[in-house]
Amino acid sequence: MIPKIVVDKEKMNEVIISNVFITVIAGVLVFIVSQWITYWIIKPHQVYLEAAGTLSCEMLQVTAKYTNFQLDETDVLRIRRANAEYLSAVWNSGFPLRAKRRESGFEVAQNINMITVLSRLDDINFDKVLELKKAMDNIQKSDPHIKIRYDK
Repeated sequence: MIPKIVVDKEKMNEVIISNVFITVIAGVLVFIVSQWITYWIIKPHQVYLEAAGTLSCEMLQVTAKYTNFQLDETDVLRIRRANAEYLSAVWNSGFPLRAKRRESGFEVAQNINMITVLSRLDDINFDKVLELKKAMDNIQKSDPHIKIRYDK
């Protein structure tokens, strides 16, 4: 004969309700954490990569002009706009390493501005060429996501 198990229905309902409650709360917490990660880490990084790509595209389109000191006002405005978008994205990107990225982003922005100024000068000399090359090298070193020339 099988022994009869007595189950208290109130206790059983409490256990079921507490398990459902815990499951719902755990699901809500997982959703909140995933949204936080998406909003504060993933999306800003995607915006940063898009801005770096836009800046690279603008710089690569006018490589021949700025390396031959022939940038015109339209090119300078396009580059400065892309540079501003890049700097804004750098400021808001990458939660864990934000300070380092901001520092390198400001260095990139300064060097881009230096290139736009140097590439419009009328008095071209060897020192200006070296400064331009140094600015280009600094950009490549500061941010691996930016490509502004066709070598390497």
